Amino acid sequence: MTDDKQNPSATSSSSAVDPMLSDAPLSHISLDKPHPEAVIDLTPPQMQPTGPFSSTPPDPSASPFTPSASCPPPAQMPPALPETLGQVSRFQFIGNASDYFGIWFVNVLLTIITLSLYAPWAKVRRLRYFYTHTVLAKSRFEFTGQAKNIFLGRLLALAVYGLISSGNFVGESFKWVGGVGVIAIYLLMPWLLRSTYRFMSRNSVYRNTRFRFTGGVGEAFWVYLGLGFLTLLSLGFLLPYFLYRHKRYQFDHLQLGQVQFHYEATAGMFYRGLWFPMVMLGVMYVALIATVISIAVGASGMTAAALLVFVPIFLAVFVGMAFFFWAISAQLFRLSWNHVRVGNSPFRSDLRMGRYVWIAFSNYMVRAMTLGIFTPWAAVRMHKYRIESLSIFWQDDPEQLMTDAQIDPAAFGEELSDLFGFDLSL
Repeated sequence: MTDDKQNPSATSSSSAVDPMLSDAPLSHISLDKPHPEAVIDLTPPQMQPTGPFSSTPPDPSASPFTPSASCPPPAQMPPALPETLGQVSRFQFIGNASDYFGIWFVNVLLTIITLSLYAPWAKVRRLRYFYTHTVLAKSRFEFTGQAKNIFLGRLLALAVYGLISSGNFVGESFKWVGGVGVIAIYLLMPWLLRSTYRFMSRNSVYRNTRFRFTGGVGEAFWVYLGLGFLTLLSLGFLLPYFLYRHKRYQFDHLQLGQVQFHYEATAGMFYRGLWFPMVMLGVMYVALIATVISIAVGASGMTAAALLVFVPIFLAVFVGMAFFFWAISAQLFRLSWNHVRVGNSPFRSDLRMGRYVWIAFSNYMVRAMTLGIFTPWAAVRMHKYRIESLSIFWQDDPEQLMTDAQIDPAAFGEELSDLFGFDLSL
């Protein structure tokens, strides 16, 4: 270094770096001797250059090696999570009914024209719209499922349905085929549900990381076949316990990469939260059956005016059943998400039952009055309310959580199984 003094104002200005160095590693550049490939100009643009060195050492706070702000991050990396450790991040849905209407209209039109053959592609377009417009911590979700897999699954389902129905057309001696087919479908239902969970999880992505479902077939048969049969025998008394085990099977075997989900609700919470709407739903169901029987028995000896008396009764019972059904759905949603955590970070839902029931009821009425034209508006409205009621309280460092999630040694196996996987949901 020489002893010549540099203008003091130079340290307060931004330093210019030779463009040739934009891709060069900065750790190999020395200020003690000229770099063999480039010259560094430490003077501001408005001053006369005096060479790459000056008698006054540069201010450490004004480093000439600050990376360019225009340099984009690597394309393959997701955006960095905000510093939210110990804070709450809410889910957002940024879609709207006008955008979704075009997708819905084309889906319905092509499904009708192709006699439902386009339905798998319609399902994929719908799921991708709702996934990509759902945001958490400035990152969107993705759905990567392929319509051809869903199409193959539907072909298999239609083949089974055709086999079951064939007994009614072939002859009396083959009607047993339908009964055997129904029993076979019931016995295979646990495997079908597990396959659907795996397909949907494997094709759900957040920040370049796939979800995974690791539930076993044995547990699926116990929950959906064993407990399902016992629930029928109990006349519905075991229904809250069945729903509890259903949710526990879904969440306890769900992973984001290698980060495990945990379900911490208890069966007692389900009984306390669901017993009243379930009892009322049962009462309304009995009242509906009684009303229908009364109309059927007395129809022959009653005038038209007398029969009209039953119309408001029937409608009131029907609306009451719908009300308590929606109340059960709202309570089940809260019981599910208020007791789930990923890693050590719990989810929370502030969904209100009254608001949920009102949205469901008004959606139904608007769809009925518009002959289904407002179906996209109703779907977006309900989805937005459910999604935006959710939040996550970061008890883990979000950056570390996502780093752990991206370490997925089973990714190749999941991709390979996806080539042979079917979505058997209808």
